[in-house]
Amino acid sequence: WSGGAVPVNNDTVIFTGSSNVSVTSGLAQAAVDLDNLIIHPDYTGDVGTSGSHLTISSDRVVHEGAGTLYYTDGNGTTDRMIINSKATGDAAVLSGDTITRLTLAKGKTTLDSGFSGRVVTLEVTYFTSAAGDVELISENGAGTITTLIMNGGKFSSHSTITTAHVAGGKLVQEQVAPAISNLYTYCNAQVVYNSDETIAMLHAIGGMVDFTQDANPVTVSDLRVWPGAQVYYSEDRVTVTAGGELYDKVIRGMMQ
Repeated sequence: WSGGAVPVNNDTVIFTGSSNVSVTSGLAQAAVDLDNLIIHPDYTGDVGTSGSHLTISSDRVVHEGAGTLYYTDGNGTTDRMIINSKATGDAAVLSGDTITRLTLAKGKTTLDSGFSGRVVTLEVTYFTSAAGDVELISENGAGTITTLIMNGGKFSSHSTITTAHVAGGKLVQEQVAPAISNLYTYCNAQVVYNSDETIAMLHAIGGMVDFTQDANPVTVSDLRVWPGAQVYYSEDRVTVTAGGELYDKVIRGMMQ
């Protein structure tokens, strides 16, 4: 790294356009906890590699560069991460233990299968295009998301989500055990539920929830659908148990 040394605790590390050399060595820094890791928009190199992530922790990570950040949280103290990247391919590939708050505003991010811990708060938003700015993939084996707040982007999830608030964008929940415990949809939300795991609470205040893309049976313990929201399902797949309450007509049958 700069000066022929690797960073130490409480350093601030800044990548600027003054050097676009990718960082491919000195990446095993699991014991180091930075104050800041900042990648400027004019930096075009990669930080880490697909086979060897930068393993470190930082109080704050801001990635606005045009390359890929391969990042593994080293000791569970990555507090704040913002991805607002110019990368045309992968903006960030994340792994490790804990990210307290992760905000995605632009670029493609992957929580890979080595992400064994959790994201406490995940915010999926957008910068200019609600539909196209952000793509998020959590792979099979990726850890838990405690709270998801989503108003744009596309999220293909193989993660366990405790509580999801979806006001916009498209969330596709694939098979994982457990899947989503509590789901709230609003406004322009699109949620496709392809898991067969029980949803404890589904409150469709707005938007659309589609259960018709998978045939495995699923139980919704508490279903509440407000006027204007749409829930698509077939009766032989979805069972609503005690506590279910319908505020508006639920649409049964295949989503067109």
